[in-house]
Amino acid sequence: MCGSIEEEAISADSLFSLFRIIQIFLTLVRPPKSIYIPMLHNSVIKLIIPVSCALLLCSSCNREDENTPPVAGFSLSPYGGNTEVIYSFDASESYDNEDSLSQLRFRWDWESDGRWDTDWLSETVHQHRYIKSGVYQIDLQVIDTDGAKTISFEFLQVDEFFLLDARDDAQYKTVQIGSQLWMAENLNYETHSGSWCYNDSIENCIKFGSLYDWHAAQNACPPGWKLPDIEDWSLLFNTIGDNPGDKLRSTSGWNSGHNGLDTYGFNAKPASFRHDYGSYSSTDSYAYFWSANSFNLDMAWSWLMSYNSSDIEQNYLNKGNAFSVRCLRY
Repeated sequence: MCGSIEEEAISADSLFSLFRIIQIFLTLVRPPKSIYIPMLHNSVIKLIIPVSCALLLCSSCNREDENTPPVAGFSLSPYGGNTEVIYSFDASESYDNEDSLSQLRFRWDWESDGRWDTDWLSETVHQHRYIKSGVYQIDLQVIDTDGAKTISFEFLQVDEFFLLDARDDAQYKTVQIGSQLWMAENLNYETHSGSWCYNDSIENCIKFGSLYDWHAAQNACPPGWKLPDIEDWSLLFNTIGDNPGDKLRSTSGWNSGHNGLDTYGFNAKPASFRHDYGSYSSTDSYAYFWSANSFNLDMAWSWLMSYNSSDIEQNYLNKGNAFSVRCLRY
């Protein structure tokens, strides 16, 4: 760092000697006639030194005023899981040369789709849950008080959540639709009475799940899950919107190629039904699902998906009929 003028005056002789050395060197490497380096008087040197120091200090100040962008970094926990896991993201690994961590702001894009899912946040820790399985890129953007930004990203593998029925060790796919977690397959648990395989064939139970009369369906779902009532089904349809039949039917197996879109992964298959008097209706055309609500002593509410309709019909039918069951977590 440059000192005072008086301090520099004391060292002027030393600087003058340095200039003479440079002059002699240039004289040796180039013809003398092409060089003119004036002999500097001590008083001139005394003037040059403080001016040079001022310029150096000014240059140093400019460099110190230059803002560097922050460094974005974050950790996630746990590093892998399923759609039931709530993941925690911690941006406290971020830092900035000029600002403290508390002065930085953070925002997150959970799927790297170019749309920021949060506003600018002062908190370093944020949580998120994924409702669909897949590999996700998580983007973190950090901004400092001067507006400089940096992005960091990580990848996360999210697996499907499978329901394990401890009663028979059966596993079922699940799907989150809005605020509800549904089984993505028909229940296939053999009750003590009131459950059948279509056409009395085990292969059909594996393909379509079991068929239950209404009384058996009331207690067929595993612990923590229930037979959905009218309110539950209505919430599902409201979440889906128009043409719920098309959006919930599976993409294969339906009559005359009238397959569904399976937009949400509900995967409703044409399991058909068993009449209360024991015969079976033909497969590939209909899927009936019980509701938990009774209509009267002999009838209960149900829902029908048909191969030739985009809508879903609500009917009250004989409780002795055997329909499919979809369980809903409560």
